[in-house]
Amino acid sequence: MKIPYPLDSREVIPDTVLLPMNGWDAGGYRLGYGAGFFDRTLAGLAARPRVIGVTYEIARMETIHPQDWDIPVDFVATEEGLYRRGPDGRLR
Repeated sequence: MKIPYPLDSREVIPDTVLLPMNGWDAGGYRLGYGAGFFDRTLAGLAARPRVIGVTYEIARMETIHPQDWDIPVDFVATEEGLYRRGPDGRLR
């Protein structure tokens, strides 16, 4: 995927990322738009930023059947509130 970027600017490494979610599960895994862009980007960063998924409560699923390369989010924000991934890897 070729995403344009400015050639003459310094690199910016985010400390927080807002991530759109088409679907999500209790493990913090997401259904995105099918290209794996966010997972590849997060995996390639030297330091992992805080990742906040933004979605609707109705998009929650039993499981999205995550793949080995999928990276879970730290938080999920819905119209019902904010979920945080705990030490057991589950959102609460």
